[in-house]
Amino acid sequence: MPKPNFLSFIEAVASVGIKSFLNTYKSNTEYKRDMLRFQKFVQMNKDRDAWLYAHVLLKTLGCEETSSNQILEDLDLGISDWSWMHPTLEEWNKRGMITSKRKDGFLFENIKVPSIWLCRLFNGSGVEDHQSDLEQFFGNVEIWTDAVRNGVLSIAYVEEKVDSWMHSHLDLEFVKRFQDDWKLDTMQSIVLLLLVNQRFKYQSGITTEVLSKMMGGDLRGRWIWKNQLFKKEGSLHQMALIKQIDEGDFFIPAEWHATQKVMDLFYPDLDWPDLESEKPSTFGKLFPSTAIIDEKLFYNAAEASQLKEIGKLLDDKSFQRVSGQLKKKKLGSGITVLLHGAPGTGKTAAVMQWAKLHNRAVYLVDISQIRGRYVGDTERNAKGIFNEYRELAKSMDIKPILLFNEADGLIGKRVQVEKAVDMTLNAMQNIFLQEMEDFEGILVATTNLTQNMDSAFERRFLWKVEIKVPGPDVQEPMMWNAFKGEVSRSLVKGLAQRFALTGGQLTNVRRKFLLGMIATPRRDKSVFLETLIQEELNYNAQGGRDKIGF
Repeated sequence: MPKPNFLSFIEAVASVGIKSFLNTYKSNTEYKRDMLRFQKFVQMNKDRDAWLYAHVLLKTLGCEETSSNQILEDLDLGISDWSWMHPTLEEWNKRGMITSKRKDGFLFENIKVPSIWLCRLFNGSGVEDHQSDLEQFFGNVEIWTDAVRNGVLSIAYVEEKVDSWMHSHLDLEFVKRFQDDWKLDTMQSIVLLLLVNQRFKYQSGITTEVLSKMMGGDLRGRWIWKNQLFKKEGSLHQMALIKQIDEGDFFIPAEWHATQKVMDLFYPDLDWPDLESEKPSTFGKLFPSTAIIDEKLFYNAAEASQLKEIGKLLDDKSFQRVSGQLKKKKLGSGITVLLHGAPGTGKTAAVMQWAKLHNRAVYLVDISQIRGRYVGDTERNAKGIFNEYRELAKSMDIKPILLFNEADGLIGKRVQVEKAVDMTLNAMQNIFLQEMEDFEGILVATTNLTQNMDSAFERRFLWKVEIKVPGPDVQEPMMWNAFKGEVSRSLVKGLAQRFALTGGQLTNVRRKFLLGMIATPRRDKSVFLETLIQEELNYNAQGGRDKIGF
């Protein structure tokens, strides 16, 4: 049966006071009919509850969130109305009809209607009937496990209920994935369901302490669960279905979340916020492919051909096939690439465009964060980078690229030990060499200098591509791409024959050119552009250093 469109009804009733609504709209035959349909659809028996939900809906449609206090103010309700409004909001939370956060453990904030209910109300097709059943099931699991924590129910009772429900819903995708692909037992399934529900409804996780109380039953059982979470043991963590977001230890509980791939299984239509979040925070920054801007890059023919061949291997199907073949031959299954050449030639940009093209995130390591202040810190940090990368790779459907930008100091020749700092540097390099030996993934390093590179590193990079300053045949299209519409093609052609700019230098020139023309619009463009190019080249000739990448 097609879902009714309630938009006109919601707009009409959502912004009026409760008394006006009850007195006016109940006597209107048309709106009374719409109210009955609306109440039936959202499974509400009382007119005032449906009116309140319509108000929250209208806020959500206007891209606004509200709060319990704001609702009282907007709808001119008194504090006495809290007695019916608060339980109503509580129930909607449990049913997944709204999402919200709690303030002081009581007040509701950031209230909005989730997109799954918006789809039901306004999309004609709505969602499958089983979705309502699933939301009720989530609410039941939350209630049952809270009762376990408070000693009212046994965990065995909850296991029986969950196992029975899942057995009667074997057609659902998540049930198939839980049982067939991930092979989770009932207790693991409950943990995952709780974390999905918590993230969906409250945009938060559950601490180790609370999870252990919900799942453990007696004191010994709780201790076992707590210990397992603390040590990050068990298939939930190994398959990257759950993730520890904040730091903690055995006595200070950490917070756990369902990972992105689990949330997408239940709610693929929702754009999940970065809670965390699910990115490393210690040694680098994660760039999702969606955050990378498309750029047209220019390279000499030889380099362009090499970069294109490597790029083909980064397609996920190709990467999986190549990795599998390398593993069968007992060779390292990772792809390691060294891009070297003058500053500004587009080394970093090449990596970013590979990532954009093949939907891969880039984990850009901040090398300055590796060296620690105390004995042993540097070595731990070096291992920590690769551990974080492995965690990322497990949590993503497509492995990210591990990028060491400006890695000159990292891959240089090991030095003879004369002082403590030399020993630390050599130890760090040895760790990197060992990690690269066993690496499974995609690693790229960029550097301006290769003359001082340690031969052990050289052997571990499968591809080494030197990116040179673009030649005359590349300079012209590169310059024209930058200044098309600003100057004539003949001027660009003449400049390309006389000057050799890197992409980074050209970016600097373009910025200064546009700013200069804004400041002084009537100046001679051709003379101004040539002056800027000469200034840029003279600056570098005198020892200035360009920014890496463009």
